[in-house]
Parts: sequence; structure tokens; C-alpha cells
Amino acid sequence: MTRLLSIAVLVLGAVSLGACSPDAEPSVTEPSSTTATPTPTPTETVVDDEAAVQAAFDRYWAAEVEAQRGNPDPALFVGVAEGTMVEDSLAIARDFQANGLVREGAPTFSGQLMDVQGDAATVLVCVDNSTWTVAGQTVEPGISLVQPNGLSFARRGEAWVVTEAFVPPAEYTC
Repeated sequence: MTRLLSIAVLVLGAVSLGACSPDAEPSVTEPSSTTATPTPTPTETVVDDEAAVQAAFDRYWAAEVEAQRGNPDPALFVGVAEGTMVEDSLAIARDFQANGLVREGAPTFSGQLMDVQGDAATVLVCVDNSTWTVAGQTVEPGISLVQPNGLSFARRGEAWVVTEAFVPPAEYTC
């Protein structure tokens, strides 16, 4: 309806202009059938990438929690993580399963810092394991249940996946 109204206004405008000059023939320009796709601004792209990396972070931790609840299924990590990240997570899950250990609850996160540079990203975060425990297990004195954690991400096509875990720089504390 709006398009028809716009065309009508264009036609009427062209006819009106032609009527004002006695020698001019009315001309009507046909509207283009192509539509312009707005190009995202750099700020929009960064916000979109940050949201996608956050979603990948959430998927990774959901897979990690599920694995340590006694499910060493590699399918948990398909499209979520790759390489040694998957191998290490599954090794821990198999070890837990073999020893009858199951983590209950889930970790919580704070102090998250994200950096997205093109097709690579890092996330630094404090992981609080106090709500993600193994029943009957105690933590040795002096070991904090809140630990700094770093994850590297890479864009694979349209998706982001975890490629590496690393120890954050010393200045990042929890």
C-alpha cells in the first residue's frame, strides 16, 4: 500500500511539473525493482559478533556442564568447540564416569571481558565453581573455588567455536 502511494505521488508530481511548462512532455520514471541492502556499520558488526561469541560461550559451558554430569558424548561439542578442547573435556567426562563422579549444579560467571578482532575472539571470565560440585568431595584448603579462565574463539563460517583455553594474564584477577 505504501509503495502504491509512493508511485502515485511520483506520477502526480511528474504530471504536475509537466503541466507547468507548456513545451514539456510529462515523463514518468519507473521505480527500480531492486532494493538496497543496508551495509552494517562497524559498530553494528561488533555488537553482532559479541552477541555471537557470547552465545558460543554459553553453548560451550552448557556442553561442559552436561559432559561432567556423566555424559561423555562427543556430539555435545559438535559446532561448539574443536581440537584439544573437545579431547580434554571428553577425557575429564570419561574419567568422571569411570570413577562414578557426577558434578551437580553449574558454575556461575563474573567479571567477563570480551575482545573480538575480526574472526578471532577471547573471553576472560571468573568461573565460580562453588555451585558446581561433586557430592561428597571437598576442596583442599587454600584452593579458591573462583578461578580466572580464558577462552579463545574462532569464526568458522557463520559460527563461533572455542579453540583453546588459556590462563589469563596476571593482571586479570577474580
